[in-house]
Amino acid sequence: MCRDLPLAASVSVLLEHDRANGRAGKGGAVSGVGVVEVVIVSEPPRRLRNLPLADVLSHRVPVAVSFPSRLLGLAALRAERAGAGLLIPNCGAVHTFGMRFALDLFFLDRQLRPLSERRRLRPRRFAHQPGAAAVLELPARER
Repeated sequence: MCRDLPLAASVSVLLEHDRANGRAGKGGAVSGVGVVEVVIVSEPPRRLRNLPLADVLSHRVPVAVSFPSRLLGLAALRAERAGAGLLIPNCGAVHTFGMRFALDLFFLDRQLRPLSERRRLRPRRFAHQPGAAAVLELPARER
């Protein structure tokens, strides 16, 4: 119901909803059983923290320059923890072993222009593009 609102606004909207439905008591307190949705914004996984950011194809993503970020990438993360995605420089092939969600892959040239794309590459797959200088991994969008 309130996923895109800050916590205070989410609670406020839910209280207004309860008041409108006659479930609010004196002073605006909600009586009966209710549900308060808490939205927690988590920080990025350790392997993606403190990485430089790049703007690529209208996405601001971390650049995999550390060994753990290149080795693990987005593997073993839930889609919501993967954030905007990951740019892997000096890379022309990726695998999705250990992934929990599908990826949209964009193989890029040295100027970060797209050479090719693979949409909704499911877990346990392999993709490569000869001549690619980098790969942009994005959590696949729902269709």
